[in-house]
Amino acid sequence: MTPQVNAFDWKRFCVRLPGWQERYMEGLIREYTAFLTGSGSASEKFRVMEKRIQKDRQHTGAVPV
Repeated sequence: MTPQVNAFDWKRFCVRLPGWQERYMEGLIREYTAFLTGSGSASEKFRVMEKRIQKDRQHTGAVPV
C-alpha cells in the first residue's frame, strides 16, 4: 500500500526541491574541486572524473529542474 501525499505537502516539496538539488550539486562540485586540485596526472584525473560524473548523473539528487 502506497501512502498518500496531500496537496499541501506535495506543493511544499516541489517548491523546496530545486534548492535541495542545488545544495547537493554544490557539494559535488566541492568534492570535484578538491579531487582536481590534488596530486596526480591530468589524464588520470580526467578518466576518474568522467566515470564519477556519469555515476553522479544517475543519482536522483542530480536531476536537472
